[in-house]
Amino acid sequence: MSRRNIPRPSIPARGRGADQQQQQQKKQKLSDEAGQAALKAYDRAVKVNAERERYRTDRDNFRAKFKISESQLQETDAKMEKLKKELAEAKTAAATAEAEMEKMKMEEKKKLREADAKGYEAGIKRAALEYTQTAHQMVNDELETRLPDFFELRWNDFQYVVHG
Repeated sequence: MSRRNIPRPSIPARGRGADQQQQQQKKQKLSDEAGQAALKAYDRAVKVNAERERYRTDRDNFRAKFKISESQLQETDAKMEKLKKELAEAKTAAATAEAEMEKMKMEEKKKLREADAKGYEAGIKRAALEYTQTAHQMVNDELETRLPDFFELRWNDFQYVVHG
């Protein structure tokens, strides 16, 4: 066997063309890797941007809801204050009406006492009047029993004077 027939491992040729080809392959490989890295970075940036946008919209929605709830709370507070004022006015009116009712009851009791007193006085006057009437009746009855004799005597005297 000669040296010429021995297969030699293929060693890349080290010429200018081979180096350029290797460099170009390296550039291509680096370019591909850079492109892949750029795509990954772009994808990440898109995801981050989407997340940022989502957080922004969530924050805006939260702020809008918070403002709405704040305004509703203020409206509710205003309504509560108004209702508290109305309740206070109603309580005052009820207290005034109750005081007026008590005053009317006291006046009514006073009138009833006066009427009772007048009725008592009237009863006394009525009893006195009945007593007086009874006393007069008794006197009149006594007089009537004695008067006929007196009238007869007077009638006879009158007849005598007139007829002579």
